[in-house]
Order: sequence, then structure tokens, then C-alpha cells
Amino acid sequence: MKHDQIMVGHFYVNKAEDSIREVLSYEEGKVQWLGYCLRDGSSDGYTSFCETYSLANWAGREATSEEVARMDIINAHRKAQKRASDFTGNMIRTVIENVSPNELLAEIQRRKMMLWVLSLAEDEALLEEAHRRGLA
Repeated sequence: MKHDQIMVGHFYVNKAEDSIREVLSYEEGKVQWLGYCLRDGSSDGYTSFCETYSLANWAGREATSEEVARMDIINAHRKAQKRASDFTGNMIRTVIENVSPNELLAEIQRRKMMLWVLSLAEDEALLEEAHRRGLA
């Protein structure tokens, strides 16, 4: 396939005819894709990024509507979302475990993220105190 044939929301079958990739997004010559098994439509929710030309080289053809209909799209997207959430949670835990509270607070203030961080707490009293202290 040619790289300019790759489109967001479309599904592509590899040359070996055993995998399908759904293109989730496109930005600056790269696509994010979600993989499926062509045989049974299952997915482990694994997503990745690659250059558009790499996906075009990997793809033998666009998937047929019958093949797309076999894909367990809702479950695959749920798994992908859970993987992303788990990854984010692990990254946050790693940062919290390895950065002092003062360094973390200074970085949050530097990036002007205080309101966002406080909104995660969903605690009005905490938000009011932050405003009182000039943190938010």
C-alpha cells in the first residue's frame, strides 16, 4: 500500500493475513494503531505508534467490512484505555516515590498545574485553602 492511502478510522490487514491494525490517530507523519487478531477479532488492547510509511509497508490491503465486523472493537478499546490508565498510574507512582514533595510541588507550580491537580482531589476545602495561600 502507499502511505497516503492510510486513514484514521480504517483497518488494515498485514501481508501475512493474520493481523489487523485499526488506525486511531495521525499526527506529523505518525499513526497510532490498535492491533487485532484477524482470525477471531480479539485484541489484547496493545496500541503503538509508527511512521505512516511503515504501516503502509506492513499492510497488504485494507480490511473488508466483513473482517471489520468480526473485530471486538468495544472490548479492544476498553483494554487499550485500561492499559493507558495503568501506565499513567504507574508513572505517577514512580514520580511520587522518587521525587521529594517540595520538588514535586515546585514543578506543579512551575507548570501552572495546581488547579488541575487540586481538581483531581475533588475537595472544595482543599481548593479554597490553595486559593487562600496563592497556590492556585
